[in-house]
Amino acid sequence: MGRSTKGTEREAEILAAAREALVGGGVDGFVLRSIAERCGMKLGNLQYYFATRDDLLEALLCAEASVDLRTLRARRSDDPELDFRQTIGELIDRWGTAEENVYLPIGALSLPNQRLRRVWSGIYRAFYDAMGDLVERVDPGVTPEAAVTRAMKITALLDGAFIQAYMDLGPTSRAAMAPEFLEESVRIARGA
Repeated sequence: MGRSTKGTEREAEILAAAREALVGGGVDGFVLRSIAERCGMKLGNLQYYFATRDDLLEALLCAEASVDLRTLRARRSDDPELDFRQTIGELIDRWGTAEENVYLPIGALSLPNQRLRRVWSGIYRAFYDAMGDLVERVDPGVTPEAAVTRAMKITALLDGAFIQAYMDLGPTSRAAMAPEFLEESVRIARGA
């Protein structure tokens, strides 16, 4: 049975507070008791929705990934390359804001955790499939297997760009390099 409207709203409130805790305090700030306090609830009430820290991390990771997957699947104009460029640009912008991004701290918490690594694997597979669909639109002659390989390359490039958002690299910062990341993504999609 699904949650009531009030329960769904409460769950969203908890996820928002968890996101704020992770962005604001990093790995050290991701404490269930503190998140419950942010929501004005007792720890036991929070645990009704998310029994463990891993449950909350998984839900937060899946919520973030669903936004990215919606971005990948959103455009279907008559200009596949324009769709691709806009989609990649949105991802670069979204991932490139270190102050708002939760993937790196969740990744740090996930590395030693087999359950969360499995969640990441499923998210990456879905991401590769959705990105592969975009690649196939840009290059209709590509095989599905080659499209997924290109999607993996593009994802690796974007992941690297995202990590740079956390570094102070001066003139080679992610923001300065964003147009090049975009153009390289297009080249990969075309198979060039």
